[in-house]
Amino acid sequence: MTTSPITVAAVDMGATSGRVFRVRWDGSRIDLTESHRFTHGFEKLGQNYYWQPGVLFREIVKGIQAARREASTLASCGVDFWGVDHALLLEDGRLAHPVYSYRDERTRPLLPKSDSEQARRLYEKTGIPIVLYNSSFQLMETLQAMPSLKDSVKRCLFLPDYFNYLLSGSMLNEVSIASTSQLLSLDSGRFDTDLMQELGIPDSWFFGPVKAGKRLGNVVGERGLSGLTVSLVPGHDTSCAFEGAPGATEDDFIVSTGTWCLAGCFSDTPFPIEKGLAQGISHERCGNGNFRPTKILLGLWLVEKLLESFQAKPSSAEEWMQLDEAVSKIPRQDYVIDTADEALFNPKDMKEAIDSQLNAYGHDKPQTLPGYLKLAAESIAQSIADSMDDFESSLGRTFGKILVIGGGAKNAILCKAISERSGRAVHAYPTEAAIIGNAAYQLKAMDAIDSVEEIRAQLPRLIEARIFS
Repeated sequence: MTTSPITVAAVDMGATSGRVFRVRWDGSRIDLTESHRFTHGFEKLGQNYYWQPGVLFREIVKGIQAARREASTLASCGVDFWGVDHALLLEDGRLAHPVYSYRDERTRPLLPKSDSEQARRLYEKTGIPIVLYNSSFQLMETLQAMPSLKDSVKRCLFLPDYFNYLLSGSMLNEVSIASTSQLLSLDSGRFDTDLMQELGIPDSWFFGPVKAGKRLGNVVGERGLSGLTVSLVPGHDTSCAFEGAPGATEDDFIVSTGTWCLAGCFSDTPFPIEKGLAQGISHERCGNGNFRPTKILLGLWLVEKLLESFQAKPSSAEEWMQLDEAVSKIPRQDYVIDTADEALFNPKDMKEAIDSQLNAYGHDKPQTLPGYLKLAAESIAQSIADSMDDFESSLGRTFGKILVIGGGAKNAILCKAISERSGRAVHAYPTEAAIIGNAAYQLKAMDAIDSVEEIRAQLPRLIEARIFS
């Protein structure tokens, strides 16, 4: 283990924006500095939704180049992404097909009913519930629509794996991102070749999965990045966020808040099958391969789309403060919306989708944007509180507190609502947990630390929490 200060570049890709941070660690202090940030999104072509990998790669490279200009001794870079989406490659590494977005609905006809024997068997095998965007169903639909791809495609790389390949030339599948696919065995943590054969997906397309915390090689062919190491970090941004949550242990319920809210914990064992299936628990894994059972909940997407509906997104800090103040003055409603309603998944108009649900249940509709935002915050908070109760009863554990990380940690209205509805203290860390988790695995790969837990345990004394109780 090295004791000299070391700086790495953490690339964290969310579904609507990406950012690159320089992270400096000197053994007792961690410093985060933003080098690059950009917005992006999927594009609709015909009836389908696609990502633009060329645009994303150029922005990622631009960010890493900026980080190296600002820190000439930059030692490493690492990339994390959202889950399930993937790239299909020919033998020479070229894309064999456009990259679909997880919000595409082409898989819907393939989904088994949630109470069917097929859904139960898939869950018993993989620990992943039936969801529209599962990689398993995406790949099934692609191969049914274009059978010739089975012969021409040589590799399937999940998006962080693909961008690792573009940077370093290394083709492999990292374990945390692979665990989102519904293709890993719940028992072994390996790709389930029997299941793949049953689904018609070639197992030869995959390699590993490999645990994070190793070096992949150096950046290839990008100006200004010669000699820079590419490190394998947890490919799934949620894994990076959980593993970068300050002081997080198995005694904490962790909520990563962003477009989605991902609520869960660290665990040595999976949920009992019956309870996990009933509650929709996703048995994702950490970068070290251990379980990180998670409940996927609709999150700040509600807020983003409501602002679009009202065409009233604040354009300055002052306008955001004014909107927050208006929301805080709205009394708490005696009802919430069902955030698991698929009609809220990707509606043309979020306000209309919420109004439709409220009408169906006979609830009054808010009269203003602040009223809708208050309802959204309370509804998200209730879904988190309900999820914590389910985890405690299923795992036989009692969580001491709730750690809130991600964008929602800056939202006092949401954090207060979570505390009130759960009856637990909320420790909100308005810091870049995913960046920290990403960087920690790079530091491990570069022999700067012995374990990721080493940094996580030190964070509460370095980063101040906002506590709601």
